[in-house]
Parts: sequence; C-alpha cells; structure tokens
Amino acid sequence: EPVHGKVSINAWPLETGSLVFVPVASGPRAQANLDSSGNYVLGTYSTSDGAVIGDHEVMIVALTGGEGPQEASDPNAGLKSLIPARYGDLKKSGLRATVKADTDNEFNFDLADK
Repeated sequence: EPVHGKVSINAWPLETGSLVFVPVASGPRAQANLDSSGNYVLGTYSTSDGAVIGDHEVMIVALTGGEGPQEASDPNAGLKSLIPARYGDLKKSGLRATVKADTDNEFNFDLADK
C-alpha cells in the first residue's frame, strides 16, 4: 500500500535522513529517503510502491557531515546524527505505524531531541 508522510524534530522539518518500516509479523521492509522538507514516500521493491499491510516498527536515521577522506573501515567516520540515536534502533525508537488497505496511509513523525 502507498505510504507517505513527514518527519520533523522539535516541530522543524528534518532536512536529511532515511526511515525504514519493518513489519512486526514478517515480510519485506520498506524504506524511504527524506527530502529537504522532511517528506517521504515509502518503497519496498521500487522507490515508491509503499509498504506491506500490517503493523510496523519504524526507525529513522539522520546523519550529517563527513567531509574529507573517509576511512574504508568506518564509513560513518566524521558523521554526526541530527536526531537522538534511539530513533535509529528498532527496539528503542518507540515509533510504530499500522499500514491499512485502501486508505491514505500518511504517517507523520515529530521527534524530540530530549
């Protein structure tokens, strides 16, 4: 099913990052990149085909920086997270979404940095 929405932090759009929807039962995960306004459209097999129906745990990662040469052993060297690390951990994010059939699946996430 098509899934879209917006991600913000402290009510400001999150300008970079990605999110992943992982079905609680089983099935393929869906993912999306955020645009500069914090909007996303999920895709599973293609960039915008949505997510499978059912309950999902959601994780969001937003990294910035990383200018300069990178060590191959640590692709995230020099990067800093724009949001608390817990949002990038499925078990700690506390973010969930239930994708339903034949409806407008819009999920907006307003994260807090506290």
